[in-house]
Amino acid sequence: NAYPMCPPDLANKIVEVAKTIGTHPYYLANLINFESARTFSAAKDNGVDKDSAGIGYIGLIQFGNGAVDDFKSRKDPNISKTKLKNMTEVEQMDWVEFYLQMPHKRKGSDYKSSIDLYTALIPLQNTPVEQTRRRNYHTMSNNHGIYHEKH
Repeated sequence: NAYPMCPPDLANKIVEVAKTIGTHPYYLANLINFESARTFSAAKDNGVDKDSAGIGYIGLIQFGNGAVDDFKSRKDPNISKTKLKNMTEVEQMDWVEFYLQMPHKRKGSDYKSSIDLYTALIPLQNTPVEQTRRRNYHTMSNNHGIYHEKH
């Protein structure tokens, strides 16, 4: 098992969501592994961009205040980082799927590469900072992931 910290029910949900959004399950698992600091935890809080409850970016793909605002206007007006943090990982995967399907996040992408999927979270521009982020993501995915994308 490439990700022993990922329980089978979550692994199955990752496969299901990946199929729904049209990406490879390995890309989605790598993204979650990277964003959750290798914890696969719905409660993972990075402490940055805190809300009024003191919660920073949260969860499997590190939802921020902007994502919560999107969720409130598009899916559930009562959602909060606290509610996301208290979900099981499998429950939070429904929000991961919703997030990655929003047109302004998907930007017409078919999610056929790991970078396509990653840019739904962080728009990558051709700046030195963004080039470093891209290298870091590929390095982490290739060192700790289960799929090595050819560039």
